[in-house]
Amino acid sequence: VGGVLKCLIYLLVEVFQGSLEWLYLANFLDGICGQHLVVIGCVFAYLYDIIPDENRSHRFLFTQGCCYLGGLVNGTFQGVLVDQYGYTVAIGTAVGFYSFLVLYIIAILPESLTNKDKSVSLKKCAVKTVNAFSVIFKKRTPGTRRRKLVILFVVVAIISCITLGNADLV
Repeated sequence: VGGVLKCLIYLLVEVFQGSLEWLYLANFLDGICGQHLVVIGCVFAYLYDIIPDENRSHRFLFTQGCCYLGGLVNGTFQGVLVDQYGYTVAIGTAVGFYSFLVLYIIAILPESLTNKDKSVSLKKCAVKTVNAFSVIFKKRTPGTRRRKLVILFVVVAIISCITLGNADLV
């Protein structure tokens, strides 16, 4: 939803030659709605719910690869649209894709959980977040691949920081 709002404001600024200060509002609304990180988090949560344990790692890696490949294709595609047709068409296309995604999730995608936990609290969220990182600090027998796990975690953190720095459409 944040992406749709952001792109709509960008589109209005482009079409009506509005003040660039409106882009601050667009980025603020996108940030409040969680930007693309919410979408990625929801995708991984959905995969966790529907994929058996033995296939989960492979599917998560494949999905992460698709995210990075999608970013490359999107950047190239949007660049061609801007060069050929201008910002209005490029931003309008982004609004269309975001809107399609929202409608697909609401109308077509089936619910993955049969038993929903209706109790939500900040404490439960914090505990689950800390537990997610416990795999790094878990006691392991000598000769295991802990060093590789830590290196992988650091590399993913660096790549995520670089990706977040280059995440804007325009």
